[in-house]
Amino acid sequence: MCYGAVSSLRGYVLDDRAAVERLVPAWWALLKRAASPQPTQTPLWLMTWWDVMGGDGGRQLKVAVAEDAAGEVVGILPLLRRRIVLKGVIPVQTLELLGSGEDQADEIFSEYIGAVVARDQERAVAARFAEMLQAGDFGHWDDLTMPAMSADDPWVALFADELRARGMKTDVVPDLECRYILLPATWDEYVAGLDGDSRYFVRRTLRDFEAWAKAEGGATLKRVNNDAEMTQGWEILLSGHAERWEGGGAFRSEKFKRFHQTVTRGLLAGTGGILICCGWKWAASRLRRSTTSSTKGTCTSIRAVARSTCRRRSGPASPCTCMRSGGRSSSATRATTFSASRVSTSASSRRPTAATW
Repeated sequence: MCYGAVSSLRGYVLDDRAAVERLVPAWWALLKRAASPQPTQTPLWLMTWWDVMGGDGGRQLKVAVAEDAAGEVVGILPLLRRRIVLKGVIPVQTLELLGSGEDQADEIFSEYIGAVVARDQERAVAARFAEMLQAGDFGHWDDLTMPAMSADDPWVALFADELRARGMKTDVVPDLECRYILLPATWDEYVAGLDGDSRYFVRRTLRDFEAWAKAEGGATLKRVNNDAEMTQGWEILLSGHAERWEGGGAFRSEKFKRFHQTVTRGLLAGTGGILICCGWKWAASRLRRSTTSSTKGTCTSIRAVARSTCRRRSGPASPCTCMRSGGRSSSATRATTFSASRVSTSASSRRPTAATW
């Protein structure tokens, strides 16, 4: 017999877009109470992802919500459900994190996704969501895949423990190396904090750019203030990107392009301004991949299967985490094999196709 913690929280699952939209104010409020909120966990990011990618492959929204006795939202687990046929013959019902699992050609490469949980409520929320998975609140499912979560998030390990306590064979495995840069207040401070080689590279690159721009009539730094200027900015970006990559690159994907255009317009409208910092972070980290001031972030993946006879294949050894959990069907062993290959294709081999920011 298996036991897990009993949660006093109320839990339910939202499975239509309009219901999730009504949750958005509480979602933003919860992010302010979370221990480590991420730009990729915001409703602006994830519901834009759903609007662009969610219509593919029979995906169904399955957003879990946990509330305390006062009716305040203390946990959100944004999932989707879809049916996959392995090798053309094995049907598997999967639960996956929103923001993951899109086709590689369209991939947004979202990192640090996962549950949003109020500080000091991690254990109760983990128990409530595990109870809901066990009770079938998400509908029938065989396999749970939760990639690219922060390994520093204490909720991840607690949730894995709750799944194991309810008889699901669960593994927490390395997934991705997710680097980030802690930006100081000014550009000069950032450059001064680089090692000598990186500082030289940055300054030389800027000198080369200024010389090129001067020969072309000069360069102007312009801030977008309205939709017309945003449209003009996107035209410049897409034109330069196509020229740089000879018509290729990430923006060949209409879905990739539509996702980023929608998010940037949301930022312009004042929705989720936290993402502005993320944009600067990417720009700086992609300036030079070997910049030594970047921090090697850790992402994690959970995998679990219900039957102890299932075998696990090791995931790729790198520092992002993915959670995977198998449901209670007779295809649990096959789902485990799929889980290993699924993480390999949707996480470790996910590479950010060239995008210029």
